[in-house]
Amino acid sequence: MRFVVIPESKNCWIWELRSAQDFLVLRSPGSFTAKFQAVAQIEALRRAIHVAGIYDLVGARVDAQAVRVTS
Repeated sequence: MRFVVIPESKNCWIWELRSAQDFLVLRSPGSFTAKFQAVAQIEALRRAIHVAGIYDLVGARVDAQAVRVTS
């Protein structure tokens, strides 16, 4: 997986998260007037994802953290 920062126009930037096979996985919800703003949002997203758990539809945690907590 990789993040790609893309110029949309002269003064607008977006970012995309792409798979190893170069398929689009996620795109920024909006555009940015400066490249550094797109990069800053990517960095914030990476920090948030690092601590995000995985839950099923009823709210039960199903990732490795849940196994460690219940063990």
